Amino acid sequence: MARLQRADFDVGAEVRALVKKNKRTGAVVTFLGVVRDFSRGEDIVKLDFKHYAGMAEKELNKL
Repeated sequence: MARLQRADFDVGAEVRALVKKNKRTGAVVTFLGVVRDFSRGEDIVKLDFKHYAGMAEKELNKL
């Protein structure tokens, strides 16, 4: 199961709901990235993240 969303969410609640939905779930893998405050000795003041939702969803559905 994979999805894209803009709204905030609780990772723990999502995992619990996934396991509750299917008791045969053997593993759940999550990834949480944190942006550093520096790169190459320079302060990072912002991060722009852009994606094409249609392409991202197409690739996620291949998993």
